[in-house]
Amino acid sequence: MSGGEESPVEGGIVKESSRCPYCGADRRNFFRNDKEGKIICSKCGTVVNDKIIDSGPEYRVFGSEDSGKIRVGPPISSKVLDLGINTIISVNSSEYSKGKIKDPLLVQRLKKMDSRTKVYTSRRRNFVKASQVLDEVSPILTLPNYIKEEAMKLYSFALEKDLIKGRSVVPMIAGAVYIACRKLGVPRPLRDISDAFAIKEKELGKSARLLMRKMDIKILPADPASYIPSLCAKLRLPARVETVAIKIIQEAKKKRLAIGKDPIGTSAAAVYLSCRLLKERRTQRSLAEYAGVTEVTVRNRYKNLKKGLKEFIEDVRKEYSPK
Repeated sequence: MSGGEESPVEGGIVKESSRCPYCGADRRNFFRNDKEGKIICSKCGTVVNDKIIDSGPEYRVFGSEDSGKIRVGPPISSKVLDLGINTIISVNSSEYSKGKIKDPLLVQRLKKMDSRTKVYTSRRRNFVKASQVLDEVSPILTLPNYIKEEAMKLYSFALEKDLIKGRSVVPMIAGAVYIACRKLGVPRPLRDISDAFAIKEKELGKSARLLMRKMDIKILPADPASYIPSLCAKLRLPARVETVAIKIIQEAKKKRLAIGKDPIGTSAAAVYLSCRLLKERRTQRSLAEYAGVTEVTVRNRYKNLKKGLKEFIEDVRKEYSPK
């Protein structure tokens, strides 16, 4: 393959648009030989890639007694320095326990030197601090592990590109969390993230825009329905209010009433409309406060929904009216 030609395989995974460099066959004609670590074109026999990574277990099973084995060590994680692929010097090491190293103070000194070298560079210290901040904030935002993994991947990329240089750690990791939540479909309001990291919304937005611009990340607007469960939980509303609010959002999408509108404001208006239909007393001020928008936004979105969904609103009233 020529030097200027783009590799059809990236990270051991065949790209969607890749073709055989010899005969031009598309990726549907490729097959993977895990035993030899190769991806081969079935038409002409060209080895498309000979450096694929085996992600399987680090052992072979020979009988039923070995079926319960697991891989050696913890799995690779972006939340850990060096992806968790490192070693530590411990006082319980075999060299010390077998008497090869008889001086316990020497083991302690080696252990201290080892820990210092792992966070010696400013980049490594920066990564460790960002990871600690993320671990502290995750319970507040109830972030799942895969969101934390994606956030640390984004932060690692920013470190490699020197985007963190001259900038504070907290706003940058907060921006990475915001992008990861939006990217993986677990959105968190800008206000909730800024409050959790104790920074201003303007500062968080600036960091997120910088990361998206430098990494060429394009994120579609969030689905308004994804904000409804958290809003209903904060307001302690019954499940039927949440169900009707999600139906309102779905109908609004069909009638194209939510296009170009703030998803959080639309979700708050849908919850308010649901409360009105089901006789649950909640004010526009309380919805606006928990959603992090103004009362005017909730009022305007509510009027638009009420005007555009007249038939649906009548059907909901008939369905939930006391018989």
